[in-house]
Amino acid sequence: MLSAFRLTATMRRCAPVALDWAAITSKVSTDSGRAELARLRSEIADINKALDSVPAGEASVDFDAWRARIQTPGAVDAFEKAFAGLQVPVLEDTFSAALGTKFDAAIADAETHARNSENRITELEAEIEAVQAQKLNIGDVSVEDTLAANPDIAAEIEAELAENNWKP
Repeated sequence: MLSAFRLTATMRRCAPVALDWAAITSKVSTDSGRAELARLRSEIADINKALDSVPAGEASVDFDAWRARIQTPGAVDAFEKAFAGLQVPVLEDTFSAALGTKFDAAIADAETHARNSENRITELEAEIEAVQAQKLNIGDVSVEDTLAANPDIAAEIEAELAENNWKP
């Protein structure tokens, strides 16, 4: 009974949180992420269901009904005295500040990675456009034009020819 009372008291102190599931779901891109989000949503729904099933107000026990059922003299009186003296400690938030700091650091790190990714995407798109432009002109390019555009490769080829190095 004591553990049930503690659970009830603890659950009453928890404030239900309203989440925008559509916004969260739109930010998840992988199947495994969606599966984990579905599990989280299910767990939160179970917790909210348990919270809704707990009656509001102080826990009450009908000790007179128990006295009528239990024949052992003084047993119910001892339980009633223990129940009346029960003090449930107030839960203190000792970890939210540390979690907030860690989350802020993680968010800053993620934003840095996102900016770096956007920059890299821009660079890669420019490279793709350059390759596609070269691809269109590939039929008009001669060996001489390619060697003129790449003098290092031309020098390497000339050195290999001078050494009679014909192996790849």
